[in-house]
Amino acid sequence: EQKINMVLTKKRIDAVGHRGEAIDVIEVKPSAGASALGQIIAYVELYRLEKTPQKPVNGMIITDEEIPDIKMLADKLGIIYVVLGKE
Repeated sequence: EQKINMVLTKKRIDAVGHRGEAIDVIEVKPSAGASALGQIIAYVELYRLEKTPQKPVNGMIITDEEIPDIKMLADKLGIIYVVLGKE
């Protein structure tokens, strides 16, 4: 348990949100690519192990540019993929 805690503090989850009956572990990254997918998969699993939440835990990537292959993979993996518009 202490080891997991150390890993989570070394690995920086950008944000954790609570929506209704779910918890979102959020990775914010410009032009999010494959590395963002790997990070969010790891962060969600580490969060589940450390916090043992009673609610479902979702992964979410927030980015500024849609990369079609990454969006397709995120959808297939059940990761929420959000593209924010540029101003």
